[in-house]
Amino acid sequence: MPNHVSLNPEGFTELIFEGPQTADSMLQVIQESLQYNNQLSQQGKPIKSLLDATKMTSLDPGAAKQAIGGASTISFDKSAIFGANVEIREKLIQILSLSGKNALVQLFDTRDEAVIWLQQ
Repeated sequence: MPNHVSLNPEGFTELIFEGPQTADSMLQVIQESLQYNNQLSQQGKPIKSLLDATKMTSLDPGAAKQAIGGASTISFDKSAIFGANVEIREKLIQILSLSGKNALVQLFDTRDEAVIWLQQ
């Protein structure tokens, strides 16, 4: 099943990653999420993102490069990532560090923890 991006009922842009992530799949997710972020911005709402990594199986170097670029240039208030396995979690930490967005993003084990943090 492919990745999926939507505006969820809690008012967050929700990104669901499934399977191996490549430069192309990451670019597609970034472009789709920008549409929802722009919609939230136009409504005067904070831009918050919920990223589900529970079914992400790998993150290749091209995907990591796209993620760094996307995180560096996209404007958002908060982002929560949950469900990443140990290997992907380590890569995500590196991506966040290189993007300079460490303070705006938190990693969580569960969706519930991530949503609670985003709602604060």
